[in-house]
Order: sequence, then structure tokens, then C-alpha cells
Amino acid sequence: MENFSHRSYWFKVFVAYNATNQTTTTFLHNLHLSEYEFIQARFDEVVLHPLSIHPMFVPVLVMELLFHEALAQVRFVFEDSVRLRHKAGLVKDETYKAFDL
Repeated sequence: MENFSHRSYWFKVFVAYNATNQTTTTFLHNLHLSEYEFIQARFDEVVLHPLSIHPMFVPVLVMELLFHEALAQVRFVFEDSVRLRHKAGLVKDETYKAFDL
């Protein structure tokens, strides 16, 4: 699994599934500590324990991590664009006025 271009470095996810004994082995390489802690916290959630037997469980957690990272960057760009539009006086609606700093 390759990560997206919004990241400044690469990490790797390797998944191997053994059908004879129905075990999955996953190797995560080059994660930051905060990313590792996010995935570990998801593993520790009791509600998700039944899903952990599925071979795609860890790749889905990694995709969730990437989604949250991309969402944070999109949120920053959106807030910045709204702020610029208000400062330029292009919007008369006061809904997003709170983004002006």
C-alpha cells in the first residue's frame, strides 16, 4: 500500500494471510510515533476486537489514518480560502465570519 502525495515521507504496510491456520501477519514500517499510537489505540478498542481477525483490518486502519490526515489538511485549506474571501470582501454572508483572524 502506498501513501498519498500529501505526506512528506513514505511508509509501508505488508500483509500476509495464511489460509491454513487463518492467521494474518502485518508489518508496518516507517510510521511516526503519533501514527503508531493512533493504530494501537484502535487495536485497544474492545468493540473492534471481533474485526481484528479479518486480513484487511490493519490496512483499513491505515486508510483511516490517512483519511484523518488528509481531512486535517483540507480543513486548513478551506478555512484559509474562506478567510481570504472575507478579507477581500467577496462574501456578504456572515456564516463563516468566525474564520477571520
